[in-house]
Amino acid sequence: MRQGIPEEEARAYTRGFDRDKDGLIDVREFQLGLAAMRPPEEETHEVPLADVGEDTIEEIYDELSCQLGLPPASTMSSQATRTIVEAAINRGDIDPIMHTELVCRNSDERWLDERASMLFRIYDEDCDGLMQFEELVTMVRHMNRALGKDADARQEAREIRSHIGTGMLDRPINLATFQEAIKKEGCLANASKLFTLCKSPVNITNNSA
Repeated sequence: MRQGIPEEEARAYTRGFDRDKDGLIDVREFQLGLAAMRPPEEETHEVPLADVGEDTIEEIYDELSCQLGLPPASTMSSQATRTIVEAAINRGDIDPIMHTELVCRNSDERWLDERASMLFRIYDEDCDGLMQFEELVTMVRHMNRALGKDADARQEAREIRSHIGTGMLDRPINLATFQEAIKKEGCLANASKLFTLCKSPVNITNNSA
């Protein structure tokens, strides 16, 4: 478990893999842990121009007009700007409009529950089956670090906590409530970043924000 991994981080991820809390990781626990850490699959596809909103079309047209010396979008009808953008895409002057989304396992309830369970075990430092507010703060701090984001982790944790369960800071979060929160759009949306191995060590112990 050494291999350059800080001891506290190694302990935390051992908790994540150790489903039965016996202090050992068997083959099944190891396999389930790896499956949970695997990122969602992405699918990229071209968006039909008819499905693209006017604001996006106008932004594309504005960039195109700068390159080709076309009249500003404010002097054109929405249909005219859309026709010009469509013609530019067909000629290959600009790339088609693409959209990337998470597919397959991201809609798999069992995979999401297992992923949430592993995160919960990692940050349930005292192994009491509940995530206390300070443990949530630690998790948010690590999410921000993984994102390269300089933000007040404690304030973000307060905002996240207000949307989970009772919303009361003094009430710990149980596993079922945490699993539901992971599935919500926007709530803990960046939790997947916690499964990305960082080059710099991450200290799992609770520190002041």
